Amino acid sequence: MLPAVRSRAEGISGAASLSEKMTRWGELTQVDTNPLLDRLSMLEHAEPQAIADLMLQELEMLGEPPRACQICCVLSS
Repeated sequence: MLPAVRSRAEGISGAASLSEKMTRWGELTQVDTNPLLDRLSMLEHAEPQAIADLMLQELEMLGEPPRACQICCVLSS
C-alpha cells in the first residue's frame, strides 16, 4: 500500500469551474490570476471577431504591426 502524500495542487480537483481551478492554483502558487481570468472570461463570452479586434487594437496601441507571434503574446499577457 502506498502512503498518502500531499497533492501538488490541493483542492483544485474539487473546484467546479475552470475559473475556480485557476483561482485556487493562483492561491497555492502565489500567482496573480486576474489577467488569466480576464482572458478566460473573454474567451468564454466574446465573439471570436471581437476578440481578434481587441488583440489587434492592443498591438496597435503598442505601435507595432500585427504578427502571429505578437497576437499569441497579447493573448497570454
